[in-house]
Amino acid sequence: MTLSLREFSRQIVHLLLGLLLTAIVYFFGKYNGLLAASAVLALGFFLSFAISRKAGVKALGKFVKQVERRHERKLPGKGALVFLLAIPIIIALFYAFPLKVVLGALLVLSVGDAFSAIFGMAFGKTRLFGSKRTLEGTIAGIIASFLALLLLFAPLTAFAAALLGMLAEHLPFDDNFTIPIVAGVVLIIL
Repeated sequence: MTLSLREFSRQIVHLLLGLLLTAIVYFFGKYNGLLAASAVLALGFFLSFAISRKAGVKALGKFVKQVERRHERKLPGKGALVFLLAIPIIIALFYAFPLKVVLGALLVLSVGDAFSAIFGMAFGKTRLFGSKRTLEGTIAGIIASFLALLLLFAPLTAFAAALLGMLAEHLPFDDNFTIPIVAGVVLIIL
C-alpha cells in the first residue's frame, strides 16, 4: 500500500481535528469539551447532509471529496464523522475520571491513529494479523502516542497506554473507539 496525497490529507485532517478538540478539553474542561465536540459533530452531520444535497457548500464538498476514501463517499465525510462521533463518546465515557485520562485517550486516538496510518502506508511492509495494518505503522503509532502521552504521564504509564491502545487498532471493531477506550482503561488502571 502506498501513501496517497488523499490519504495523507485525510490523516492530517483527523490529527488536527483531534488535537483541536483535545486542546479545548484541556483548556476549558471536560464539560465544555463535551459540548464543543458534540457541536462539531452536529455541524459535521449538517455539512455532510448539505454536501450530499449539493446545497451551497461547493468548495467544502470539493475538499471533502479530495480527502475522502472512495468507499466512504455515499455519506460525505463519513470517516471524519465516525472520528468526531468517537470524541464526545470518549469524553462522556471517561468523564468521571481525572482530566488526564480523557486527554490521554484522545491523544492516543488523534496522534497514534494518524501516525500509524501515515507511516504504515508510506513505509509498511509487514502485515499484521492478516489485515491491511502493518508492523511499521503500529510501531510509529506507538512511538507517536508515547511521546504525546509523556506530556501528561510517567514514562511507564505512557508506554503501556500507547502500546495497548495502538494494539487495540487491530481488534475487529472500529479503531476510532477501540484505541481510546483501551488506552483510557490502561490510564485508569495505572
